[in-house]
Amino acid sequence: MAGVTTDLRSKRAGGARSAGEQAGGPGLEARDDTFVLEAARRSGVPVVVTPGGGYARPLEVTVRAHIGTHRAARRVWG
Repeated sequence: MAGVTTDLRSKRAGGARSAGEQAGGPGLEARDDTFVLEAARRSGVPVVVTPGGGYARPLEVTVRAHIGTHRAARRVWG
């Protein structure tokens, strides 16, 4: 986020991860959640997380994706 000036960062929870799980695993998306949230924290930019996705079947895939984003936020902010 170097060189970027912003007042707020938004992060969609679950959107990419749902597709990633269908394609073979949530690892990349879980790292993306942490990367984006850590970059915002280091920059002092507030973050709003909104639910996304919801297209995966079974529904539990989307629920796990949303939980993963919230867990990443807890790791970053404690």
